[in-house]
Order: sequence, then structure tokens, then C-alpha cells
Amino acid sequence: MAGTTHSYGEKGDIWVLKLDENGNIEWQKVYGGEENSSEAAFFVQQTNDGYIVAGNTNLGEKIWKIFLMKLDENGNIEWQKVYGGEKDCSFGFLQQTEDGYVMAGMIEQDIFIMKTDENGNIEWQKVYGGEEREAILFASQTKGGYIMAGYTSSFGAGGLDAWILKLDENGNIEWQKVYGGEGLDELRFIYETEDGYIMAGYTSSFGDRIDIWILKLGTNGEIIFDEGSGASVAETYVKSVDTSLVAEEISFSSKDTNAKIINTNIVPKNADCKIVTQAYGESSIFPPSAPRNLRGEAKDRYIELLWDAPANNGGANITAYKIYRRIGTEEMLIATVSDTSYQDKNVTANITYHYRVSAVNAVGEGTKSEEIAISLTRKETPGFEIAMIIAVIVLMAYVKKKT
Repeated sequence: MAGTTHSYGEKGDIWVLKLDENGNIEWQKVYGGEENSSEAAFFVQQTNDGYIVAGNTNLGEKIWKIFLMKLDENGNIEWQKVYGGEKDCSFGFLQQTEDGYVMAGMIEQDIFIMKTDENGNIEWQKVYGGEEREAILFASQTKGGYIMAGYTSSFGAGGLDAWILKLDENGNIEWQKVYGGEGLDELRFIYETEDGYIMAGYTSSFGDRIDIWILKLGTNGEIIFDEGSGASVAETYVKSVDTSLVAEEISFSSKDTNAKIINTNIVPKNADCKIVTQAYGESSIFPPSAPRNLRGEAKDRYIELLWDAPANNGGANITAYKIYRRIGTEEMLIATVSDTSYQDKNVTANITYHYRVSAVNAVGEGTKSEEIAISLTRKETPGFEIAMIIAVIVLMAYVKKKT
């Protein structure tokens, strides 16, 4: 475990604890710089022969930098480096590779990624960003390169949108896309699959609260499924620029600490999250995407609706379509059909009706389509005019008979 402690000095120091399988402390150490220097550890990972620890330090200056520290299996420092320049740098994520480390973070409002060798020496480094703020939340090595996930306010549908960059082995951009809606959308985990990527995060764009958000992407970032939201996807046009962060040797000292274990009595509680994706064997079946191209036409005494099947059936055949109608603020289900058309005959002239359609498969109901509005305008003939017409016809017939 790694973090920060203020218990062994007046400033924040790096604190690392080694625990056994039952949570008992095997060893614990604190690491830090000069008296006016502050440090914070945000990452620790076991290596083949010890541990790698990363975080931030200001070395007693106004500029924040990133530190990387290699420990042996007993917590003794093998090497330590700090990375920075003239702007604040903040640590984001680190992953060990076959020949070193990949580290990602932020330089003020832009994202950077850096590749080091096994001793922390910089091999290459690049920065990516737009006119507004970007942040890195996860990075991972992939086949032939790297993929980074975070968020951006420079591009997208509005608010903060999820941002994915796929890089080659030298940090050059292969593709980049933004995903989301008008609210807050973030992706915080990436798992590479044989046919693309699974992304996990959260969103506030597609409901009245913050929800868990799962995206399945193809190898080029196209959405394969996006359960429960219908997020937009768009290209971004950021260029990779070489940075000039400098790696310097530092001299953190270490000392043993004597923290004690305190037992807790936290009681686990069951959650009531709704499962919206179910796995069957080696394949996944999930609700279908929204029906496409919903359109309607007002006829003489009814409204005819037409639509196209969803782009993605969720891995199972579409068994039905549900038609929803809204008048004012109240939306209700008015019909369930098996075809891609419906005639709404329960309508009145000069009232605006709003319609949406969803598709259903073996798992359940999918996302509703975009809403359309239609009004039935029926020209009624006044009763007095009808009576006059009938009277004229009768009179003409009577005159003709007399003559």
C-alpha cells in the first residue's frame, strides 16, 4: 500500500506499507525530501524484484513534479527520479512494460505520456490537448502501442466528454474519438479484447443521476454497443507534440515507521444495481440499440408511423417493437407490434402527438428512438353549410320533377 502521511513530520511524506494476506504489517517506511518539500504517492505496483511507487512532489519549490521510485522487496530505495519542467505536472497512471514503464499524467491542462526504460530514463514523451481542459484517467499497453482514456472539454457534445486516444509504440496518434452527451461523461478503465475494447466509467448525460457506463468499441473506436445511453461519437483532431520534461536524480531519504493496526467493523451491504447485460457461454447478449429513422405522416383520420430496425440487435433477434406516445408531459405505451410500422387511429384533429419507439429482444427492451412530433389537421365542414347543400339538392330534384 502507498499513500501520504503527516504523522512523522510537519509535511506530507510518502508512506509505503507491506501487508501479509491477513492485513498484518510486515514492514512500513516513510520517504521524503527536505523539510519544506511535500510528497504524495498515488500508485504502487509489485515488480519482479520489488515495487515501483509514483506520485507528486514539489521539492520545496512552487512547481509540482512527478517522482518515480524503485524499491527492493524490503522497501529500500534502489533508484529514484523526478520529472518536470516549467509547468505543473500531475501524475495520472503508470504501467510496467517488458522493458520499462509507461507513465501518463497532465501538464497543466493537457495530457502527456512518457516511456522510460527499466531504470527510469526517458525514451520518448509527448503531449496532447485542445483549447480547453483534458485529463487522463487510465492508460494501458495494447497490441502494438497504447490506449489512453480520460475526458475533454475541448471537443464533444458538451460538458465533459469521454476521450480515447489510440497510440502506436512511439506515442503517435493512430485514432482519437470523443464519446458522450451534454453532461459529465468519463471512462476510467480499458480492457483490450480480440475485437476491440471494453470501456467502463460513468455518465450523467442520459438520466437524472450519475450512472455506471459501459462501452464496447471496435478496433478503430467505433461503438459496437453502448448500453442505456445512445452516446454520440465524433472524431477529434489533436496532434501529438514532443515535450521537454527533464528526468533528474533525487535524494529522498527513508525511515521506518511504527503505525499500528486497528481492527474495523465495517458491515457489507447488498447492492440493488440493475443488470442490463447478460452473458451466455462465450457470447454476450444485450438489449438492442434504438430503432432508426423514425418518421410519421398524418393521414385523413389516423397517423402512420414507420421506422427502420436497430443498427445492433444486441446479439439476438428482435421480437417486438414498443410504441410510446406523449401528449404534453405524459408519455405512455400505446402499442406493441412485430412490424416496423404502426397506425395510430386514436387521434384527434389539431393536437400535437409525440412518438418514440423501442426494440425488444430476448434480454429485454432497448433504448428508445429519437422523438418525432406530428399533428393531425382535419378540415371539418360546418353543419350549416352541409344542411344548405342538402336543401339545394332536394329543391333542385323537386323542381325537376315538377317540370
